[in-house]
Amino acid sequence: MPKQQEMPRSDLIYHQGLSDVAQELGLKVGLKHKKINISNSRVAWEHEQFSREFVSEDAVVQSVKLVAESLVRHIYGQQGKKMEIFADNTSLSVNPFYIKSWLHLLSTTPRVAPFLSKDNPFIIALKKELADHVAEVNLQHDVLDGMFTFYDSTVAILQIYQVACVTFDLLLLLVLGSYLITLFSFLVITTRMHMCSAFNRCSSISLNQETLYFCPKFVPGNIRTTIATVSAKSSGNKDGDGGGSVVEDAKGSGTTARGRRLLRVREEKRKREYERLHNYPSWAKVLEDAAKNDIELRNVLGDTIGKPEQMRQKVEDRIRKKGRDFHKAKTGSVVAFKVTFRDFSPVGSHIWFKLYGPPSDRDVDLIGSVIQSWYVMGRLGAYNSSNLQLANTSMEYNPLYDADKGFNVMPSSFHDVGDVEFQDNWGRVWVDIGTSDYFALDVLLNCLTVLSSEYLGIQQVVFGGRKMGDWEEGMKNPLDGYKYFKI
Repeated sequence: MPKQQEMPRSDLIYHQGLSDVAQELGLKVGLKHKKINISNSRVAWEHEQFSREFVSEDAVVQSVKLVAESLVRHIYGQQGKKMEIFADNTSLSVNPFYIKSWLHLLSTTPRVAPFLSKDNPFIIALKKELADHVAEVNLQHDVLDGMFTFYDSTVAILQIYQVACVTFDLLLLLVLGSYLITLFSFLVITTRMHMCSAFNRCSSISLNQETLYFCPKFVPGNIRTTIATVSAKSSGNKDGDGGGSVVEDAKGSGTTARGRRLLRVREEKRKREYERLHNYPSWAKVLEDAAKNDIELRNVLGDTIGKPEQMRQKVEDRIRKKGRDFHKAKTGSVVAFKVTFRDFSPVGSHIWFKLYGPPSDRDVDLIGSVIQSWYVMGRLGAYNSSNLQLANTSMEYNPLYDADKGFNVMPSSFHDVGDVEFQDNWGRVWVDIGTSDYFALDVLLNCLTVLSSEYLGIQQVVFGGRKMGDWEEGMKNPLDGYKYFKI
């Protein structure tokens, strides 16, 4: 430690005041002197004293209170007076939670100069905090030039793999190749033997004392049939000249029309049996097995069992009609839906419905029926507040209804309504309520409230607006999730 130099008078006065405040707070203050070459860019002189000692949070709080108290007394000339400006439990007391939060942020944030840019959130936070307490804050960004390179990660994972030698790969390839060749040869031989035994069968038909032998021969690689027909005609000559046998009288002849027809039917049956055993899709077999125990699925498939493509078409049509949620049962929602208005015009606007999921055909019919009934009531002038004679009348006594007044009141009715359309879980309907009163909207919301709680969950209802969610104008393909109810 070099010899202590003489301090200026102002520094001695401040140091004396700092010592007095430290003595009142029960702390001890000392000075450390060290010569540091600040022109050397490799010397981090700013952190020289604090980088070697551990500083607790309580010590930092006490230091903040010591510096603040001594500065205020020095600025306002209150040195040597027994007064505590930043006393505990007062409005000017030091907030330990505020200091500890900043200490936590400083200790968990890397503050190496190359990692802090001008727009770094940490720098911006410090600047904003200082601007709240001082008159002027300047930010200076210095670039450190040196031989050191900084990296933002000190943890890395080194992965080492040990692979087998080339000899092992060659042996494995040889074993797999031999296995595949043997398996292929076995399958080819077994398949050919099975096909030959299935097709090499002879059928005999007796027609007019003639025996026709049909011997279809299967040719591997090409399903063709060679028909060899031999007619062995029984001889009626029993004389001894020649003693002709049946074999001698056998001769080649053509087949009859009935024989060719029976042969063609037999060949087609064999082909269908072969295709069913070898080329029939597995999913079609699963559907056939399921249809044996499922009456609804059997009704859907109908007479298409055994025809895979027609079965596929039947199932796709049924799923398209039932909606994406094929087996999902629709129930009401216990949560009330949200109602909002977006530039709603009674002479022409959309009413939007947002469901919890894509609707089925039953859901579309249910909502469409509600809208249709609401429109019919409005068309007949039901929403006319000028003729509410029984609304506030007590039913304890027989009320009186003025039919002439109801007949002469100015009519109010709906003008027009569009179809109820759905894309995915969003639906809409265009309405023009005309001269009907606005309480028609209350009637509709009351209907939709019960509908949502008992039958179909509705998430949101919006009056007005041109586009909601992922709605795409002009998309009316049922394959894209479009459904509608014609009103």
